[in-house]
Amino acid sequence: MSLKRVPSESSIDLRPTKKTRSDASSYAPSEASISSIPEFVLSASAKPLLSRGSFSSVFSTPPPSPRRPHGARLRSITPLPTPMDEAFADLETSMRSRTCTPAPENFRFASESARYNMEVQPRSVIDFSLPTIPASIDGSEGDVELSCPLSWSSQNILAFPRGNRIYLKNITSTVEDVGYTFKPSKKHGILRTLDFCRDVPNLLALGTSNDNIELWDIESKKMTRSWTATGITCLQWNEGRVLAVGDKKGSIQYYDTRIDDRKEMKMKKGKVTRHEAPITTISWNRKDPKYLASGDKDGVIYYWDSRQDAPLKVGEMVQRRRKMQHDHAVSVMGWCNSRVLATASNAPDNTSVLRVWTMDDYSENIERHEYDATVVGVHASWCREIVLTHGPGKVTSHPSNLAAPIPSAIENSVVAYALPYFKQAKQVKYVESGSRNLGSVLDRTGTRMVVAACGADGGTTAGQLQVCDVWGKKTAPVPEPSSVHGGLVRRQNSLSSLSRRGSLIIR
Repeated sequence: MSLKRVPSESSIDLRPTKKTRSDASSYAPSEASISSIPEFVLSASAKPLLSRGSFSSVFSTPPPSPRRPHGARLRSITPLPTPMDEAFADLETSMRSRTCTPAPENFRFASESARYNMEVQPRSVIDFSLPTIPASIDGSEGDVELSCPLSWSSQNILAFPRGNRIYLKNITSTVEDVGYTFKPSKKHGILRTLDFCRDVPNLLALGTSNDNIELWDIESKKMTRSWTATGITCLQWNEGRVLAVGDKKGSIQYYDTRIDDRKEMKMKKGKVTRHEAPITTISWNRKDPKYLASGDKDGVIYYWDSRQDAPLKVGEMVQRRRKMQHDHAVSVMGWCNSRVLATASNAPDNTSVLRVWTMDDYSENIERHEYDATVVGVHASWCREIVLTHGPGKVTSHPSNLAAPIPSAIENSVVAYALPYFKQAKQVKYVESGSRNLGSVLDRTGTRMVVAACGADGGTTAGQLQVCDVWGKKTAPVPEPSSVHGGLVRRQNSLSSLSRRGSLIIR
């Protein structure tokens, strides 16, 4: 399949419209500025960001609150704790939840849950090796955390590195051979990040250490475009063909690749510069592709409307301002749905904090969970579950025997939780002793995952990709009779029954 070309639109401009207020509700584009809004924004339906409710109400409808007299004080009701599941006793002690409501006693996991579908053994294993980035290349002290660039297309093609080469593997194929390989030009440096386009599945974007972005057509096996961008740290496509790129200076740039002319595309790029530290991760809102979340090395998280040059006012209230903040660098983030974002940060002692934010300007119930192992992957499912890929864990000294340290019960494991209660569904450890998890990627169907692992000491760049099942396929609901036809059938059956019993009187 060849690349789909969209006619060049000279009116496309991704530069944000400056406003005196950063509130999303104050944004009202004039007729003159409509032409400056990119096509992917115009195609998205305008609707309110969020409705009121806590994180729990996102996944289930809360019962109506009883009426109270005017002026009466509200009384907080704390739910009774439920008994701990013995099968996950060790896992429970590794997580300390501060605001999570315990699951009810009659809670049942869905049939598509990871509890029943996550395999103990991987379906297949693929060898890989990390691209090594010397400190002299990017002018830094080297990467603090090893990471493995991974991307999974909607056509089930997995892109991964072996050194500085990018390899492609069809996950659904029974053939074990790895497919076509290519690598960035030597003058462009070493591979740092990559991502498949959602709109054009055969289009792969690469970010290199020498400040270069390359677009490759994996079917024609050719590089279709390249341009420079200073200090690339991460990149991601939205549901259209707009590429967001984060850099070391804390800025985010939007490139509309539908513009054929490269110079014109760079002139009309959008750019925001609120972050004061290097961008570590970015994530487009899949349900509303004009919104983007970003995290930096200082632990600051912003939520952007790509049409504005200032972040939206969301998060918890800190000193009369809405703010989303971690104590350490933001490592990963993932969307639970269109309005709930999960972010994680790792401390130097291999502990981590997971926070769950509701993207509105009034929520106060912010989820916070602490773990004694790092978090290197966050993935959510439509069946109201979330999977955390854990890396190295914290080693605790034994109180009576200092020579026998106690390792973390969840280190280098993949753990599934049911939302909104964060009840543990299953824990699986795919890596062998002496290895550690580096990251993970979920396929576009949301049922299968690839976990990357390599040597625990960090000196070995060779590792393995574990392909494993996580969730069951989404089953189509049983269709109900239409409101008109079904109602007529039910009414006719009811009338026939009454007439047979002699209780129907026709006037």
